[in-house]
Amino acid sequence: LNVADTQWLVTIDPLYGPTVDGLLSSREGIIAVLGFCLSVLLAIVSRLLAVGHIGVRRALRKANLANAALEKQEAAARLANAVLSASPGGIVVTDAERKIISVNQAFTRITGYEAAEVFGKTPTLLSSGRQPALFYQNMWQTISDTGYWEGELVNRHKDGHLMPVLLSISRVL
Repeated sequence: LNVADTQWLVTIDPLYGPTVDGLLSSREGIIAVLGFCLSVLLAIVSRLLAVGHIGVRRALRKANLANAALEKQEAAARLANAVLSASPGGIVVTDAERKIISVNQAFTRITGYEAAEVFGKTPTLLSSGRQPALFYQNMWQTISDTGYWEGELVNRHKDGHLMPVLLSISRVL
């Protein structure tokens, strides 16, 4: 038998040499055969439990590694959020469809829009109409080509007044 990575040799030597028929017909023989079978069964169960225990330990190790990685990601997200919040410049984060998913307090102070008012909308809500459509086409083409655009334009504050702004747009992902 191989139990817990240890090889065992099991031998049975009769003390007084009964035959197989005689062994199964006597009470002592039946007890001996049942005892042997029970011992083998218990050895198999012990082996299965040992293998299961090893599997559980491996799974726990993997879970602990995943937990550590998740904690690092959470710490990085908290740091990014702190940087976003502390920035004196207005910051707008959009998804791939250019829908606003996050703004910082400086954006609210500069534009007059609260975060809840702009979530799910595009930054075009700030458009003043002073730049022609070709201006924006060129801007988005540059971002598509280089991942970055910087320039001046005129936006509209929530209260309606015009405000010249210097924009830096970076594609992050």
